[in-house]
Amino acid sequence: MSKNPVSPKVTAAALAAAVTTIVFVVLGIFGVFDEVDPGALAALEGAVVTVLTFLLAYEVADENREQGKGVPPRRRGRKEVSRPY
Repeated sequence: MSKNPVSPKVTAAALAAAVTTIVFVVLGIFGVFDEVDPGALAALEGAVVTVLTFLLAYEVADENREQGKGVPPRRRGRKEVSRPY
């Protein structure tokens, strides 16, 4: 096993993109998109891939990260600045 294993989020995102692309290709083979402009079809596929990739990657937990150790909370008030005199 490598020291830096691939995140499950990356694997899920790649799976979502691959499955969506395969579905669009199969639908294209059966003639579902015969009347659609190729540019519009490419834009539609890109948008669907992007949304599904985000949703699936968002839902998958990442076991490689420590849970609860995200971005530290923002400090309130003014930050003390040390000034050399």
